[in-house]
Amino acid sequence: GGREVAGGDLACLFLRPRPGSGVASVGVVAGTGAAGLRLAEQLPYFVSGAHYPDWTIIDSSMLMDSGGGRAGVVGCGFFAEDWSVGSDTAWREAR
Repeated sequence: GGREVAGGDLACLFLRPRPGSGVASVGVVAGTGAAGLRLAEQLPYFVSGAHYPDWTIIDSSMLMDSGGGRAGVVGCGFFAEDWSVGSDTAWREAR
């Protein structure tokens, strides 16, 4: 993709194929800055029944959202079959 997202309070989750393997994947949990890392550790990605798209970017406004955290979703989506950024992608409108 050609989009750049910046900030010190971003958390990111994504899944990619492991290089050199036809069956294994790598899950990534990352944050930008201390606030982003703290946000990433709050996400329930190891909870049974938690569902995420192939990639998700959120910011700290998720923590103050009374609507279940939806306002904190910066972008999310699914990769295409060749692991390029797919058309099933959504970005938050600029504020």
